[in-house]
Amino acid sequence: MDDFPTSIGRAELIQIPSAGLHFTWHNGRKEEDTILRKLDWAFGNQSLLLKWPLMRATAQARSVSDHSPIIVSLAPPPPHRKARFKFLNTWVGQEGYEELVRETWHTEAYGNPMSRLATRLRNLKGMLTAFHRRHSSHIGSRVRAAREQWEEAQVVLDTRPNDMTANTNEQNQQGRW
Repeated sequence: MDDFPTSIGRAELIQIPSAGLHFTWHNGRKEEDTILRKLDWAFGNQSLLLKWPLMRATAQARSVSDHSPIIVSLAPPPPHRKARFKFLNTWVGQEGYEELVRETWHTEAYGNPMSRLATRLRNLKGMLTAFHRRHSSHIGSRVRAAREQWEEAQVVLDTRPNDMTANTNEQNQQGRW
């Protein structure tokens, strides 16, 4: 038990400030057989931490392993950028597409010709995005939602490791992902 801290001290390593899940290992068993432990750490030396003072280690939710991946970031993440609009050719063949484009294009727009064009295109973009939400299966968003629910269940289990309801919910969410 003393070898690990002694080695860390001799190597002059310092734990990188961390966030995310506390328990980084899950034995995969259910209910009272569940074991959660903090087994994974991120370390750096003094010069690394001086060079990158905003460095953080974040323990993510498990996905393919019984260990939580740890992401070390050197600086704060950039602000989230909204996804770019992409026209999907499949819309053209869907019922209601032509009517939607016609109605949107004939709405009133003011200003010079370029301003009117930009306004109509912006309106059409919003209408096509809504059209897509109504007429697609959203497999990507359903997968993303299932993963997010599993990650949320892992966070709850991390904060209440002895709660059987949290344990069962985490196991159920894992099965959905």
